[in-house]
Amino acid sequence: MAALGGVPLGHLRTGAVNVPPSLAAVQQIFENLKDLILDFRDREGETRMPSADVPHIPANNLMTDSATLAGAVYQRMRADIISGALAPGAHLRLANLRSRYGMGLSPIREALSRLATDTFVTAIENRGYRVALLSRRDLSDITETRVLIECDALRRAIAAGDEAWEANIVAAHYCLAKVDGRLVQASAALLDEWETANRVFHDALVAACQSHWLQRFRHLLQDQSKRYRRYSLQESAAFRAVADEHYDLMEATLARDSARAEQLMARHIRATADNIMHKVPAGD
Repeated sequence: MAALGGVPLGHLRTGAVNVPPSLAAVQQIFENLKDLILDFRDREGETRMPSADVPHIPANNLMTDSATLAGAVYQRMRADIISGALAPGAHLRLANLRSRYGMGLSPIREALSRLATDTFVTAIENRGYRVALLSRRDLSDITETRVLIECDALRRAIAAGDEAWEANIVAAHYCLAKVDGRLVQASAALLDEWETANRVFHDALVAACQSHWLQRFRHLLQDQSKRYRRYSLQESAAFRAVADEHYDLMEATLARDSARAEQLMARHIRATADNIMHKVPAGD
C-alpha cells in the first residue's frame, strides 16, 4: 500500500477498517504535503517558458546560477549550524528553510545534501533532515582524527616550507597574540575575532603542506571542532588561556623541530577538547 510520511494512505479513507494514524503522523503528512506543494511551485517557476518580452537565459547560465545559489545557501546554513543558530537536533523543514534563506527548494536540497556529506546534518527516513547531534564520543573521535591529520600536515610543512612560509607564520602569530592576550578576560563578543585569527595562524603553520586531501579534511575537522567550542560557550563564556601554547607551537615550527612541534600540536588540540568535554551531551 502506498504511504505518505510513513503512514499508509488507506488510513486516511473515510470508514477505513485500519486504526487511524496518530496526531503526530497526520501532522507529518501535512508537512510533507506542504513541501510537495512548494516544490511543485518552484519547479513550475523554473520550467515555465519565457514570454516574448523576457530575455532567454542560456542553459549553461542557469546551471551556473543554480550552483551559485546552492553554494551560497550551503555556506549560510553551515555557518548557522557551527554558530548554533540552527541548534543540534533541530528538524530542518524545507518550508522554514525557504523562508529563512529566501531561496528556492532546489538549491536548499542541494545544500542539505552537501551538508549531510560533511556530517553537519543527518537524513531522516521519510522526514527530511535534522541538524546533527553533538556527543562526547563524536567530539573525542573528531579530536583524535584532528591530531593525526594536523600532525601529519605540520610535519610535511616543516620539511617543505621556505622563508615566505616562515614569515607568514610570524605575521599570523603576531595578529593572534594581540587577541589571545585579551581573550580570557573578554566577553564572547570577541570570539569571532579570535576564531578568525586562530584559523589563520593554524593554516599558516601547515600552509607548506602540499597535500590537497589533508588540507581539505583539516578544514572540515576544524569547523566540526569549532561547532563544539561555540556550543560550550552557551553555558559559560570562560575561555582557556592558549597564548603560551601558540607561541611554543610557532617557535618549534620555525626551529624545524618536527618532533616537538607535533607533540605540542597534539597536546594543544586535546587540551581544548578536554576543556569543553563536560559541557557536551553524553550522547549514546
